[in-house]
Amino acid sequence: MTAAAARKDLHRNDFDGNDHQDDDAAFEKAGDLLMERMLPAASRAAVFEALATIPDTFVVADVVTVTGASGVAVARVDAKQRNREELIFDPTTHELIGCREIFLGTVGARQKEAVMYSAGVIERGIVKRVRLRPDGTVRSGPMRP
Repeated sequence: MTAAAARKDLHRNDFDGNDHQDDDAAFEKAGDLLMERMLPAASRAAVFEALATIPDTFVVADVVTVTGASGVAVARVDAKQRNREELIFDPTTHELIGCREIFLGTVGARQKEAVMYSAGVIERGIVKRVRLRPDGTVRSGPMRP
């Protein structure tokens, strides 16, 4: 898959058939693909490169995920919502390691940036059954949605 093909796919209708083909939706779809799916390295690279072609995306250096991992974010500001959405990548491997949403607004008389949402990738892998971890251990305790 090439970056051009990835960008074309990101601008198609949503996965559920809804007609959201704008740049904001494409950025969100890229995050969903990278965070929730196991993609081959070439496909991950194509999506990463496609993100750079979406207008108004920019890089935020020295970002830390909720899990404490350091990375570099590709970000996009949503002026209507007054927030910045960030997809956080490992600076060496370019793997997606987290995402977050930053509120960009005014509180009282001061400009304020606040993390509204943050998620980090703890581990990723394909396993034979539910609760089995990639390292072979088994998760105990209740499963919560």
